[in-house]
Amino acid sequence: MKKYLIIGITPFEKPDVSLALDLYNSGAFPVVNLGFNMIAAEEALEKLVKSGLSEFGICFVSADLISIKLPDQVSMVIMPYGVKIKRKKTIKLIYQVFDLESAKLAKAEAADGIIVKGNEGAGNVGYESSFVLFQRVIQEIKDIPVWVQGGVGIHTAAALSALGAAGVVLDSQLALFPECSAPKLLKEVCTKLSGTETKLIGNCRVLFRPNSPVLPDNISYNNLKAYFTDLNPEKSYIPMGQDIALATDLVNRYKKLNKLIFGIKEAIYGHLNQAKSLNVISAGNAMAKDLNIEYPIAQGPMTRVSDVAPFANAVSEAGALSFIALSLLKGERAKELIMETKKLAGEKTWGVGILGFASQKLRDEQMQYILEAKPPVVLIAGGRPSQAKPLEKVGIKTFLHVPSVSLLDMFLKEGAKRFVFEGRECGGHVGPLSSMVLWEKQIERLLKEDLPEQISVFFAGGIHDAFSTAFIAVMAAPLAAKGVKVGVLMGTAYLYTKEAVITGAIQDKFQEQAMQATDTVLLETAPGHETRCLNSPFADFFNIEKEKLQEAGIDKKEIWEQLETLNVGRLRIAAKGIERRGDELVTINEADQLNLGMYMIGQVAVMHNKIISLLELHQDVAENNYQHILKAVSPQIPQSRVKSLDVAIVGMACIFPEAKNMDEYWRNIILGKDCITEVPDERWNKELYYDTTSAAGDM
Repeated sequence: MKKYLIIGITPFEKPDVSLALDLYNSGAFPVVNLGFNMIAAEEALEKLVKSGLSEFGICFVSADLISIKLPDQVSMVIMPYGVKIKRKKTIKLIYQVFDLESAKLAKAEAADGIIVKGNEGAGNVGYESSFVLFQRVIQEIKDIPVWVQGGVGIHTAAALSALGAAGVVLDSQLALFPECSAPKLLKEVCTKLSGTETKLIGNCRVLFRPNSPVLPDNISYNNLKAYFTDLNPEKSYIPMGQDIALATDLVNRYKKLNKLIFGIKEAIYGHLNQAKSLNVISAGNAMAKDLNIEYPIAQGPMTRVSDVAPFANAVSEAGALSFIALSLLKGERAKELIMETKKLAGEKTWGVGILGFASQKLRDEQMQYILEAKPPVVLIAGGRPSQAKPLEKVGIKTFLHVPSVSLLDMFLKEGAKRFVFEGRECGGHVGPLSSMVLWEKQIERLLKEDLPEQISVFFAGGIHDAFSTAFIAVMAAPLAAKGVKVGVLMGTAYLYTKEAVITGAIQDKFQEQAMQATDTVLLETAPGHETRCLNSPFADFFNIEKEKLQEAGIDKKEIWEQLETLNVGRLRIAAKGIERRGDELVTINEADQLNLGMYMIGQVAVMHNKIISLLELHQDVAENNYQHILKAVSPQIPQSRVKSLDVAIVGMACIFPEAKNMDEYWRNIILGKDCITEVPDERWNKELYYDTTSAAGDM
């Protein structure tokens, strides 16, 4: 099959002829989304035929328009798996798949290729993120081209390609380019979007605005389609992915479509070569050296799991950075946990995870214990740089969870240097953005920093083995090349280690449930407050109770409080088999543990079915990831179609007098500062060139 590295589908499920033509001329394969309007679709096809375009593709959103007559120039049809169409043998059929099972069926039905469409994409999407679903599909289904749609940017495209994707699909990412003919009003709205403004209605992701039309409860997709009438965000619902957040960065960086397409091809070539050269995630890399650990791996603090000092010590002994999770612990129990962990650690590096949004009283108490013990590292979830400063002041390296690029920008300006970027694929409390969208945004921001060597980053969310870590290594290669310290943080993967049970972090029954995982669910107590866990009896009970409260017409705030109360202690039941009854903690039987417990776990749980040791996990992640990178075939160096200008760029890497950067250099000019000084001795040996007593003219 002919290689289509970059497929561009017209965004918002609308035909856009001019964009399709520009995609073709830019070196991408153009696909027109026909949408739902037969007349508009027929007009678009007619214009494309008259344009003289030799070939293009079309995308059916549903079965609504499959009776449309396809011109001879159509060489590819993209549509959701399950939709059937009669086609010529010359037309390639590519199915969009939303889960592993439909991917297997698509291959069995002799599709010419499949597109993995993850949860962050536009319109109909899968439950799993693009990152997780891609891992499952590419490792289980062979001998069929696989593209990825949803959450794709420059850096993630490079990682996907290196790990076996045939290419990537762009749609919402194209919205702000001048070649896209979307209305000006919609483009103005899109420039302000962070991706969190998109919402899932059923399995369909759309732009949701405060004044969007009011929808009936539990609206079906067929009825929702009636609201896709036009591209006015105030009157309609518009199919749009979280990757709309990437559109602003892409258009600011590349300006024109042809430069974007070439830029992606350059990244696919360059990132892999950098990753091969640098071995980004490896034993003894810059992050490992900075934290005095063997592997650049952090074991993420997990409430009611990472509260056992022997487990933390086992993680540290196996070469990674361990964290105990204080969560809401207080009093002697919190102090004892910290001191016991410190005693067991000895000279090994360990850390404490705290909640930045906990009550001031609790935070003050926990901070007192931390400052007394002085762990080498602290991780603050939901925190701020002001909370990290007193810890950094006494030599405690403090990392901050950063779930959005606006927060990252603010934190950097406030002097923060250590971060965790965790996507919503994680277990427990989840953030708003999928990993690929979040990582893409954060990488792009960090590449603009003047002193990248001062920055440390742990990537998290959907990372659990060598393959997923290789993705990070390729994606983050430009950061590592500039000196940023890079590592990975994992949580769910540790639930499948022998030591997790042996040390009492979890009971074997928790591990058994994790081994049997077929999916995860999100339990929402209020908008923005979601917890990922196994689909267990408690998850069903939670949703039933939530529905009862909503039907009773209870105030939303009261519903949130009651649901939060319902969750209290559920993780301890699942992990430890212990329930609080009054003032006592009571051991319960296995049946109650299963029925009453909340098993917090990440989306990667569905890919695990065996128990390994901590050392095996760490070696797989930090050593074997490089094998995937070495095996990756480097593409040809991309060749630009645009004739180069006769311009020489001078001064790409300069030393400015008495200035560390361009801003300081310009400030010196504005202030009229005299920066002429003697040439420093270390620059060159002046005795070779200058002698006041010499009669020679050249001395």
